Amino acid sequence: NELDELVQTRLPKAEHVVTHLHAIYQSVSGQPEKALEVLDRLEQANRDEGSVRRVISVNISKALTYQTLSDHQQATRAMETAIRLAAPEGYRSVFFPRGTRQTRPLLQAARSIAPAFVDSILQATALADEFSGILPDPLSEQELRVLKLLAAGKSNQEIAGDLVISVGTAKWHVHNVLQKLGVN
Repeated sequence: NELDELVQTRLPKAEHVVTHLHAIYQSVSGQPEKALEVLDRLEQANRDEGSVRRVISVNISKALTYQTLSDHQQATRAMETAIRLAAPEGYRSVFFPRGTRQTRPLLQAARSIAPAFVDSILQATALADEFSGILPDPLSEQELRVLKLLAAGKSNQEIAGDLVISVGTAKWHVHNVLQKLGVN
């Protein structure tokens, strides 16, 4: 399994990531109660380590899991916890919907915790919903390779080394990728 291999790489916090992914899998595969047990333990472990971002992410997963159980009160409570932690730090992207992970109703239900913060997320996701998913200028094969290396946290120097190109060319590709994706 790729997840098991990730744990064995000894990457920092890989075990937490894999545990979280297993809980999400349990939630979507009809075992939400088991998922919640795992998420509760994972939340405590992340709190003990002082990882606010992971506590936020776990609470979003808990909210979505409670939502599948139609426990709207607990779902809202978990989302409120995530918002309380995220708003002061400006962690918005963790709330963005992805695939079947629909956070919009939960954000709306918990909006009173931090209205301006939640509104900024809802506005950003509304713009993303309007996006057709097709880039006006698609990424080239080389730009896709650069994007994968960027996502892996590689520097321009490391990208250049991995792709056997000059640092200047790597920077040019990185610039093009960011431009095409509309990010900085």
